[in-house]
Amino acid sequence: MRGSIQKRGNSYAIRYEVGKKWDAVNECWQRNQKKEKVPYPHTKKHAEALLAERLSQLNKGEYLEPAKMTFAEFQNLWMKKYAIGEGQIRPSTLNLYGGFFRNHLVPAFGTLQLAIIGVEDIQGFKAKKTAAGLSPQTVKHLLRLLRQMLNHAIDWGYLRENPANKVRNPKVPRKEMDFLTTQEIGIFLNHVPAPWFPFFLTAIVSEMRFGELLAMKWGNLDWKRGQYFVRETWLRPRGEHPPNISEPKTDTSVAPVDLTPTCLEALASHRTTQLEERLRAGEEYKDMDL
Repeated sequence: MRGSIQKRGNSYAIRYEVGKKWDAVNECWQRNQKKEKVPYPHTKKHAEALLAERLSQLNKGEYLEPAKMTFAEFQNLWMKKYAIGEGQIRPSTLNLYGGFFRNHLVPAFGTLQLAIIGVEDIQGFKAKKTAAGLSPQTVKHLLRLLRQMLNHAIDWGYLRENPANKVRNPKVPRKEMDFLTTQEIGIFLNHVPAPWFPFFLTAIVSEMRFGELLAMKWGNLDWKRGQYFVRETWLRPRGEHPPNISEPKTDTSVAPVDLTPTCLEALASHRTTQLEERLRAGEEYKDMDL
C-alpha cells in the first residue's frame, strides 16, 4: 500500500489507495483513492503519523472510511486496538466498560455516524439516563468513557473535535461515611471466628482495600519496622477472565502501611498455623507466599 502527503497553505492532506473500483463507463478497474484532511495539529509529522496509521489499517484489514464510520464500528475498533490490543485496561475494568457499551452507549449512539454526533446528542443522552434513574456517579462514568473513546478518535484522525468535552458531568452528592466506633470494633472482633481474626484485625488497622488484603504476601511484610508494602491486589473473576493477582492501580499504593504490635502478633500466629498446615499437606500444598 502506498500513500502521499500534500501541503495546502498551513494545512496538510493525505492520499491513499483502498483497493480498486469498477468504472462502468470505461468498463475497467480504477484505483480507488481516498483523500483526507489532517486534523489539528496541522504539522507534517502529524500527517505522516496519520498516513502510517491508515496504511497499517489497510494492511491489517481494519480500515473503515472515517466519514462513514458509525459509533458502533469505532467502538469495536477502539476495544480491539486500544482496550484489548494494547492491554491498557484491566480485565475487571474492561468487563465494566463492556456493560457500559452494551447497555447504554451503543443503544444510544451505535447507528449514528461518528462524525455527526454532536453536543446536543450527548446532552440528551445525559438527560435521558438521569431521568431513567441512573445515579449521578454512573452517568459520570458513562460520560468519562465516552470522552476517552472520542479523544482516541481525534488522535487516530476520525474526528476533529470531541463533543463530549463540552458536556459537564452531573454533580455527585458527597456521601458521609459511617465508620465503626472504637467500642463497636471491639465488639465485632470479639465475635469474629478465630481463624479469621488476623484478617479482620489487619483490615481494620491497615485500612487496605479488600483485593489488597486477599493478595497480601509475607515477602512484602517488614517485621522489624512493622510495615506492609502493598505491591499486589486480587482481581475477582469477571466474564471470561479468571481471578488473578496483579499490581495495584496507582504507584502510591506501594507506600508502606503501618501495623500495630497487636496486628503483627496476630499475623505471626497465623503464619505459624499456616506453616503447620503446609507440613501436614506435604507436596500437595501450593506455596504462593500468601
